[in-house]
Amino acid sequence: MKKRTGTIFFLLSLFLLVSAFGPIMTASAQQVTVAPVSGEIKVTSDIEMMIGVSFSGGGHVAWTITGDTAHELRILLIDYYDGTHAYGNQNDLLEVLEMDSFKHDLDTYLTSYVKNYGGVTIRDYRLLNSNVETDMRGLLNSDDTSTGTIEIDMYFDAHFNAGSKKIDLASTVWHEAIFGCIGESNPAFNTTYVYEGRFAIDHSEYVISTSAFIGVNIDKGNFMLLRTPAGEIYTYNARFSSSEVFSDTLYYSEFDWIECPLILFIVVILFGFFVATMPNRVRVETQPKVGWLHAVSKIAFLLLLLFTFLGSIGGMFISGIYIWILTPTFLFIMLVLSKSVYGKMPLRPTHRRPAPPIPTTAVSPSFHHREEKTIIIEREAAPKVETKPVQCTNCGEIFEIPDNDMANMARCPACSDIGSVDLDI
Repeated sequence: MKKRTGTIFFLLSLFLLVSAFGPIMTASAQQVTVAPVSGEIKVTSDIEMMIGVSFSGGGHVAWTITGDTAHELRILLIDYYDGTHAYGNQNDLLEVLEMDSFKHDLDTYLTSYVKNYGGVTIRDYRLLNSNVETDMRGLLNSDDTSTGTIEIDMYFDAHFNAGSKKIDLASTVWHEAIFGCIGESNPAFNTTYVYEGRFAIDHSEYVISTSAFIGVNIDKGNFMLLRTPAGEIYTYNARFSSSEVFSDTLYYSEFDWIECPLILFIVVILFGFFVATMPNRVRVETQPKVGWLHAVSKIAFLLLLLFTFLGSIGGMFISGIYIWILTPTFLFIMLVLSKSVYGKMPLRPTHRRPAPPIPTTAVSPSFHHREEKTIIIEREAAPKVETKPVQCTNCGEIFEIPDNDMANMARCPACSDIGSVDLDI
């Protein structure tokens, strides 16, 4: 009997416990939808990433809340932070301490639930100037009748996780944080606000690396991708309501040799150089220059550069595979075109100028007279050599030799025989 009484008492206590805490447990799952009739939440953000020892960087996010959406937000902020919160003074105005509490809840929510955005992992959120009065404009001393625009600015640090990934360009996690963060740090607060209204996104991302953004799929927004030798830049903007269903996505590739911007620019520069200079390479020097052909070669090179810079046109992705196909194609076309133009063109005749005549210097008669006179003087000045007559013993020729020479050793100028005798004359 005692055992049965104890069991009944335990069940009764359990029933009372569930009855007491049941409403609290049920209330913790309560969601309140906020659906303003006008206005929007616009998120303007930018992310800058650079490859190095660690693929890291950071960015900036700014919320702009307008119209009836801003009015609804003020009502909820005043109701909780001025009325319910421990720092609230119930004067129906948002003051600095109450805004600090809202800022703390926003930090907590973002750190817990918005860790990934635009392909990066966010590590730390902080106000732009660490001052709620300047970084949360439109809230200080406002009441529930204020309708002005609310602006909130924050910075964050970020890093890229290894590996390729799919990016949701139309993600609204930053928009949802503005209403969803209210009361986040208070475990006893049993209401979660869910925003259903107008969204606006204006996002930019700068990535300096050999990675690439590919696989663009745009249904609603506006997307632009620019390539540079150092990396890529993309921008995305869109306006839509929470009731619209669409998919705007982008694929991040950690490395793809077909899509890598650095490799694409090397290919374009190498092929483009030959494309731009092909007419000069085919043309013979004596052929007249065809201006339009040389202009076409330069334009073809500029088009290759343009297609490489523009990663997308009107939301349509220009894959790197097109660059790989266009560069040799343009080179082949310019080669065929240059040969067809200059190959049929006759050589231009060359007109060589005759060699200029060698100038002659006239010599005056007086010059010859002076030269002859000089020779005569030189002859007169030369010492006189004494000779003696001799006769060749072979042919009888008589000729003269110096006195000191021996007659029998003299060579006859007539018969070239050696040997003569002196003549006594």
